[in-house]
Amino acid sequence: AASRLIADTTPPQRLKTDDVWRRARLAVEANRPRAAQQAVTMVAPEAVQQFNDISASPARFLTNKVAAFRKVRQEMISLALIKLAASDIDNAARLLDDKWGPQLSAEERDWVWGVIGKQAAQRLSTDALAYYGHVSRDANLTDDMLAWKARAALRTPQSPQWPTVLQTINAMSDEARADSTWVYWKARALLARGGDERKAEATRLLQSIAS
Repeated sequence: AASRLIADTTPPQRLKTDDVWRRARLAVEANRPRAAQQAVTMVAPEAVQQFNDISASPARFLTNKVAAFRKVRQEMISLALIKLAASDIDNAARLLDDKWGPQLSAEERDWVWGVIGKQAAQRLSTDALAYYGHVSRDANLTDDMLAWKARAALRTPQSPQWPTVLQTINAMSDEARADSTWVYWKARALLARGGDERKAEATRLLQSIAS
C-alpha cells in the first residue's frame, strides 16, 4: 500500500492535501527524496527549500526551528523527524518527546512515533514497544508500522505480549489482516488469551489457512 501511494501518478488536483503529505512522509521513510520533493511541491512549493535543508541535515533543521504552528511547518517538522529516525532513532525520539511532540497534531505525532518504533523494531531494539507506546491511536499508523509493532510484541524477551499482538493485528486494514501470517498470529494470540469464544474464533482462523 505504501509503495502504491508513493508511486501514484494521480494528478494533484484529484488528491487531498493530507494524502499528498502522507505521500511525502512515506517517500522520506522509504529514502526516496525525489518522490518526497515532488509531493511537497504539489502542496507547498514555498517549502521546497526547507525540504532540501531537511535532506541535507534533518538534525540541524530541527535544532534551528523554534515553533511549528502552521500546517506546512508542522508537516516539515514531521518529515525532518522521519528522516532523522533513519539514522539516529534515539535523537529523533528525544526531539519528538522533549520539543516537537506538543506542537504537532495527534495524527502527525502518532505517525512519527510509528516510524521511530518501526525503525527500532527493524534493528531488534528492546525499546521498540516503548516507542510504539507513545502512539495514541493505532488507526493513525500504516499497516507496515503495525506489522513491525506486532513483530516487536512477538519478540519480547520473556514471552510474546499477546494482548498487544491481538490489538495490533485488529488495527490493521482488512487487506493486511487477511494475510495468512497475521491470520495465524491472531489465532495464536486468541488461544493465548483463553476463553471458549476466543478458542472458537482461533479454530476458525486456523482452518481458513489450513491449506
